Amino acid sequence: MLVVDHTGNSVMEVSLGLPLMVVRSSVHVMPREIFRISTFELAVFLLKWLPVWLTDKFLPMFSWLVLGSIKKYGLKRPSMGLMERKNTEGKTPVLDIGAVDKI
Repeated sequence: MLVVDHTGNSVMEVSLGLPLMVVRSSVHVMPREIFRISTFELAVFLLKWLPVWLTDKFLPMFSWLVLGSIKKYGLKRPSMGLMERKNTEGKTPVLDIGAVDKI
C-alpha cells in the first residue's frame, strides 16, 4: 500500500505498479484526453474564449463524462477550481493514465 500526501503526475505514474494506493489530500483528476482531444488543448481552447471561473466549471464536467464520479474512489476535488488553482498556487491537475482505478 502507498499513502500519498502529494498527488502529482509522477506519483500517480509510479503507483501504477502497486496493488493499492491511498490519497489523503484533495486533488483535481482529469483524463489525459477528452473526446480524443488532449485535456491541455481543451483547457487552452476554453481559456481563449471563456473566463477562468467558467472554464473551471466546464472541465470537471468533461472529466465526469470520461471518468465518472471520482467520489466513488473517495477522492475529493479542491474547493478552488483547477485553472484558478494552477494560476494562484502553481498546482496542476493530475492526468489519469490508469491510477484512479488503483485508488
